[in-house]
Amino acid sequence: MGKSTLGRQIAQKYSLQFIDMDKYIEKIQGQSIPEIFSERGEAFFRKIEAESLKELIKTQNTVIATGGGTPCFYDNISLMLEWGEVIFLDFPLAQISNRISQNPQSRPMFVGKTSEEIASKVQELYTHRSPYYQKAHHTAKNEEELWQMLSTMFRK
Repeated sequence: MGKSTLGRQIAQKYSLQFIDMDKYIEKIQGQSIPEIFSERGEAFFRKIEAESLKELIKTQNTVIATGGGTPCFYDNISLMLEWGEVIFLDFPLAQISNRISQNPQSRPMFVGKTSEEIASKVQELYTHRSPYYQKAHHTAKNEEELWQMLSTMFRK
C-alpha cells in the first residue's frame, strides 16, 4: 500500500481527518499533478506545494499524506517537524518501484519510463532525499512496523 491509502486507514482508525496533499493541490489548481509539471514545471509545483503545506499543517487532528519530494524543498521538513509527528515510510525500494510501474503516467517523474528506468530513478530519488527523510520523528520499514508504532503513539 502507498502513503495515501495508509494515511486514509490511519485517519479512519484513530478518528482523524485525512488530506492527500497532491489531491488538495490538484483541486486548488484545477489540474492534475502531471499536467502542472508538464505545463508549468517542477519549480512552480514545488512553490504551490510549499504554500499548500503551510496552510494544511495548521489543521488539527489530521493525517496529511505528502508527496515524496515535499520534505526536500523550501525547508518544508523543518515546518513538518515543528507542526506535527512526521513518519517516514521507508518501505523497500523494489516495492515502491513495482507500485509506480503499475501506473507511471500518474507520476510526472516516471512517465514513459520502463520498469528498469523506474527502479533506477526511485534509487536516485531515495539517495538524494534520504537526508531529509532521516529527519522524521519516526521511521517504519513496513506496514506491520507502522501499525505497531501508531498503537504505541496513540496510547500516550
